[in-house]
Amino acid sequence: MWLRCSSCSCATETRAVCNASSALRTASAIFAGNCAVAAAAFLLVRLPREGPARQRSATHHHLRQPAFLAIAAAGSLIQASHAIYYAFSTLDWSAKGYSGITIGVLWALGVMAEIVLFALAPRLPKSIGPVTLILIGAAGAVVRWTATAFDPPLVLLAPLQLLHALSFGATLLGTMAYLSRNAVDGQRAAQQGDMAMINVFGMATASGVAGILYSHLGSLSYLAMTAIVVLAFLPLLAVRQQVTAHSLPELSDRDA
Repeated sequence: MWLRCSSCSCATETRAVCNASSALRTASAIFAGNCAVAAAAFLLVRLPREGPARQRSATHHHLRQPAFLAIAAAGSLIQASHAIYYAFSTLDWSAKGYSGITIGVLWALGVMAEIVLFALAPRLPKSIGPVTLILIGAAGAVVRWTATAFDPPLVLLAPLQLLHALSFGATLLGTMAYLSRNAVDGQRAAQQGDMAMINVFGMATASGVAGILYSHLGSLSYLAMTAIVVLAFLPLLAVRQQVTAHSLPELSDRDA
């Protein structure tokens, strides 16, 4: 849900300032919005814990587990690589002469691809584990951002948008599958909350840098997003043997 809030804040703030000021001011607004999302998380009402009282002292024990930290870091890096896309893709496409309808269709293609993946997730082979899913998401992001950096024509840009199912969707599925398998009773909410918080801070940081990159490099700034994704491979490969394959959980609207 927080990923959705972060994405929506980026889109809303970009529309609000896209006709008014420079890329740097746009990035500042996006950065402030993401920070607001992170701050709001601290105001959430604490719910009763699922587990018995004896487990409560170890609620955040997962923050000392290398596998959890690796999955959280990789997922956050991949999701943060969408910063240029969320903030400046509409501006970039408008500058290239695409109409509002065309831009709307491009955005819709990414969302529809993501929805299709989520609908088919329970039917994916059970041998596909969390790390494999996130690696697939990372691979899709590398292809997507690298190709987008070189101003592909519309005939290529449209199918590139379908890779949102991997760069966003597969990455989210992988992190949710990991939590489904490894979170113990009484700690599920804490683990998912910490995972979401790491993602929010990653996106906030990337959004702050995105405006500076785009103002100097234009669409070539997508290559910096590719570099962020490449970093995500390191923790994933380090813990791949520790995280066993697990069947995919069914995602609810709250998870997505």
